[in-house]
Amino acid sequence: MEFLLFVIFALGAIIPGFLVITQRNPIHSAIALIFSLLSVAGLFALLTASFIAIIQVLIYAGAIMVLMLFVIMMLNLKEEDLFQERKDLIWLLGILLSVLVFYELVKTLPEAYPNRPGLVMTGFGSLTEIGKLLFAEYLLPFELISILLLIAIIGTVILSKRHLKPYE
Repeated sequence: MEFLLFVIFALGAIIPGFLVITQRNPIHSAIALIFSLLSVAGLFALLTASFIAIIQVLIYAGAIMVLMLFVIMMLNLKEEDLFQERKDLIWLLGILLSVLVFYELVKTLPEAYPNRPGLVMTGFGSLTEIGKLLFAEYLLPFELISILLLIAIIGTVILSKRHLKPYE
């Protein structure tokens, strides 16, 4: 049963991923990317990384994709506007780049992971393990990011208050 779910989620990530790069309509491409990201969340769930799966759905398939769809709709891109005059060159460069990336992966992955089985650590992706890592090993970067976010929020409030007119 687990293997069947893996195959379904893997195909559900690969096929929409292929559709993302082959669709002419940017909206259709973004919707295919949503399905691909949801399938990746399913793969994380199969690895018992429930927290990462939930974050994948909420952040990437939810917030980021809504933002991307909003930008695509605001730009009002038409199919004929998208690189129509250099279509052959783009396909050639894409195929060349894909072959180079595949060659590098085949060359470097066996060197990076020699004779290692694909074992998943216990507690991988669980909220407990992520919390331990954030507040032990990565405490300083975590706190710096929180300060950076606080500064961004304060800056946003200050900039938005500048444009508000006081009540008379």
